Amino acid sequence: MFHVLKKSYNTLLFRSVPIPLRRDILPAQLTSTPVRNLTTYVLNNTENTKRSRWRRRIILGLLSGSLGYFFGKSYIYEQCFPTEPDSVQDVKYVKLIGKLLDNLPATWEARSDPRFVEWEAYDGFSNGDKERRLTSGPLRGSRGLAVQKIFWNEEQKRCVNVVHFGKSLEGWPRIVHGGILATVLDETLGRVAIRSVPAHTGVTAHLDIKYINAVKSDRPYLVVAYLDKERSTDRKAYVTGGIFDPITKKVYCRCEALFVVPKGLSLRRIEERF
Repeated sequence: MFHVLKKSYNTLLFRSVPIPLRRDILPAQLTSTPVRNLTTYVLNNTENTKRSRWRRRIILGLLSGSLGYFFGKSYIYEQCFPTEPDSVQDVKYVKLIGKLLDNLPATWEARSDPRFVEWEAYDGFSNGDKERRLTSGPLRGSRGLAVQKIFWNEEQKRCVNVVHFGKSLEGWPRIVHGGILATVLDETLGRVAIRSVPAHTGVTAHLDIKYINAVKSDRPYLVVAYLDKERSTDRKAYVTGGIFDPITKKVYCRCEALFVVPKGLSLRRIEERF
């Protein structure tokens, strides 16, 4: 009799005590869901999570691809298909670049000094002569050498060239080609030499350039050159110069050159506003 009462008591106790549920962990809808459905719910919830993750990944991938295509196409178009020289847009860009150079502190300083005379590069040449020359012909326009403002100091035999290097003058992306820098240095130092010898002409005999820092495109720079009066003669002109930042005066290139008036070779006398 005792064993029967004990068994009945255990059965009654088991049925009267509910199974505890962690309401702070399980979702609200599970509190009334039988235990046998927990596995089904977890599987369905995992599938929904995976679907939402893949949906977000696809949307983000399409968005990133669209932005990359747009900006990549714009960059390639700008680099590979620059504005044609003398076009309406090119003329507009050249004017904007000219205004940029006008507002540089170096330009203000040169214009405030009465010893400097200002002109545009090759201003004294005809249009036909400009087209046959490298810097004023094939390299003209906003994509090349848009503007070269020349300041000449006769007393010091010193030339300051405020120049803008366009995007089509690059060797590596965003870096101006070293040959372009050598060309501009050769012409700027040549201005000093030609204006310093009695023959008012000459050719480059030696050009030594030290490339110190990379020159980035689509920016203004100063090309400064001055005559070495102690070593120069009536037929030889030793000129020193370099390329500098127009604001910080950071050095990008240094250059030394020798220009001579050749014997037995008749050369054209260069115009004043060279």
